[in-house]
Amino acid sequence: MKNKGRTVINEYEINNQFVYITITAKNKEGVYKFNVSHYDEINQYIWTINPEGYARSHYKEKIIYLHRLITKCSSDMVVDHLSRDITDNMDENLRVCTKSENGMNRGIQINNKSGVAGVYYGAREKKWIANIKLNGKTKRQIGRAHVW
Repeated sequence: MKNKGRTVINEYEINNQFVYITITAKNKEGVYKFNVSHYDEINQYIWTINPEGYARSHYKEKIIYLHRLITKCSSDMVVDHLSRDITDNMDENLRVCTKSENGMNRGIQINNKSGVAGVYYGAREKKWIANIKLNGKTKRQIGRAHVW
C-alpha cells in the first residue's frame, strides 16, 4: 500500500477475541491489539505510526487515531489507555474521559527522585514531603520526613 509516496504495510493476525495489526511505515514498526469486533471498520484504513507511537490514519484531510475510532470518542474528550500501553487498544483497556481524569492515570514522572507519586524532596525544608492531589491541585500535605 502507498501512503503519500511511502510504502506502508498493515498485516493483520486474527484470533477469536482479538486482532493484532503490525504496522510498518517509515522505518517504524509497531504491533497493536484490538477487539475482533472492530476489524471490519479498522481494516478500511491504512495505518501509520505517529512520533509518539500511536497508530493513526489519514482520511479526508483528517487524522484518525486507532483508539479514538474504536471508542467513538468526541473531540471534547480524550481516550485513556488504562494500562498505559498505547499498543493495547482492547475495549477493556480504553476509557473515554476528560483530560483531567486522564492525567490521574499518569505514571511516575521521569524526574521523580522518591520513586513514589506525590512524594518529593523539599530543598528549602530539607525534608521529604508527601501530598495528596485531586484534579491537579494539592489537597493535603500528609507528612514530612528527614529520611525516605
